[in-house]
Amino acid sequence: QINRAKLPYWKMTLLNVCNLVNKINNQMGETVEVDEEDLVPGRQFPASLDGFSLEAMLTVYQLQKVCHSRAFQHWEVTQMHV
Repeated sequence: QINRAKLPYWKMTLLNVCNLVNKINNQMGETVEVDEEDLVPGRQFPASLDGFSLEAMLTVYQLQKVCHSRAFQHWEVTQMHV
């Protein structure tokens, strides 16, 4: 049985990761500047991205999907702010 007074470490980490992903997405929406010639028609990302950048984008996208599909319980969120 899980003691709800103290969250398991991995849940705290997931909450922190979700907050980080949300901050990244908010900052990206505000600060992305890409030259039109760098865009691939039909895509919203530059054609000149390297493998690392594409993998990082995929990782952030996958984390975003996990964060949006996971409904945190009220007690989880309040524990994060303690």
